[in-house]
Amino acid sequence: SPQRSLDIAINEYAPGRTIVVDKKTYKSGGFYSPVPFKNSDYYSPAAEYFKPENGYFFNLYMCNNPLCGWFGREKPKDDLCPFCGQPITEENTREMIKPWGFAPVNGKDIPESEAISDMTYSGDPCYSATPSGDLSSTKYKNIKVANAEDQEIIVLNKGHDDEGFDVCTKCGAAQPHGDKTLRENLIGAPYFQSGRPAHCDHANVDEGLFVGTSFLTDMFFLQIELDSEKITDNDLILKSASQTLAE
Repeated sequence: SPQRSLDIAINEYAPGRTIVVDKKTYKSGGFYSPVPFKNSDYYSPAAEYFKPENGYFFNLYMCNNPLCGWFGREKPKDDLCPFCGQPITEENTREMIKPWGFAPVNGKDIPESEAISDMTYSGDPCYSATPSGDLSSTKYKNIKVANAEDQEIIVLNKGHDDEGFDVCTKCGAAQPHGDKTLRENLIGAPYFQSGRPAHCDHANVDEGLFVGTSFLTDMFFLQIELDSEKITDNDLILKSASQTLAE
């Protein structure tokens, strides 16, 4: 089977995507690993991955300020973004699943004539680090800097229009969120059992999940105080300036 690092796989193997392996066409239809999670139920192999203590299922509190991008796994103090101060509401709270493996729709290949790929992509990485008072002054009065090691970065595939994915918490079958259910789209369990397609009634489907993964990296913080009389809070200007600084 093809192998990819998880930050790439959440794009290339996301539910709905099609790939060709050994001249056979497959459509990604869920999350599955042939090596079962410890103490997992034979008929509900995905259930253990939806328990937060097992490290695959998380709540995400996200700042929707496009110039910020902060996220956290714990609710911020006073429900405010610790970086830009914008309110973090229930609408900014989402759930994320970290894939434990990918498998095709119904655990098998499909006719080439049915190979219509549902394309979704991951967005810009999000970060949870804040300088927390560790900023150092520079010879420029409006600029402060800080270095931080081993900071968590998360990469998310949010599906179409940030609507996420629908995932069965019993078998792991998944699809981009839409008007039809897994059963209506004839998406069954993404694996075989005893040589036959496994059966699942999809009685428990978690809708609108983001698919993602995280990794640690070192970060450099640069804080620039702007003169509000000379530079207005213009999204386009600030985005362009931050991109130029990054490059």
